[in-house]
Amino acid sequence: MHVLGGAGLLAIAVQIGRRRLLRQYYGELPSRRTRPVLFWGVAGGVTLPAATPFLPAASLAHTTGVRLLCAVGAGLLVASLAVAASRGPLVTRLPQR
Repeated sequence: MHVLGGAGLLAIAVQIGRRRLLRQYYGELPSRRTRPVLFWGVAGGVTLPAATPFLPAASLAHTTGVRLLCAVGAGLLVASLAVAASRGPLVTRLPQR
């Protein structure tokens, strides 16, 4: 049953992608300048100190794995917030129907 649901989801995603239905509905994306140096600098600056092996129970594989996943997730989240804050407010428009 799970395979059938996965196949249906894949078929719907392929149809949406091939027909470019998201671009049709929302329109073209506004052009924005990327800031990769700021993003990866903040992501590394948040992730590396949080992933320290000197915390208690660092010898347990599952504990270390969870800490690494949380550190990477927090680093990426803070980096995306830093880039968004550096750009100023985002003006969104509702889709025209």
